[in-house]
Amino acid sequence: MNRSPHRAGEMIFPGAFVNWDNTPRLGANGQSSMGASPRKFGWYLARQIERASRLYRSEFLFINAWNEWAEGAYLEPDRHHGYQYLKAVKSALEASAGYIGRK
Repeated sequence: MNRSPHRAGEMIFPGAFVNWDNTPRLGANGQSSMGASPRKFGWYLARQIERASRLYRSEFLFINAWNEWAEGAYLEPDRHHGYQYLKAVKSALEASAGYIGRK
């Protein structure tokens, strides 16, 4: 949340991710995030939407990834969380409606 909107003088675009674990593929060289939940993701996504508009002056936000099952980064419904992650996206968009498009 504290990253600069510029890297080496070039504009970057903010992003969000649901979960991440590439240790099955990379072993000890991989990275893993722990404790993901739809509630945390929704809170984080809403903050990132606000930051994209306010700090980055952008209407773009990347979400990694829609269907990265092998690494745990997916928004599709599953047996454990059902539609909760998709509902979190909807809630984040609704909560940030005042920021979207504001420059």
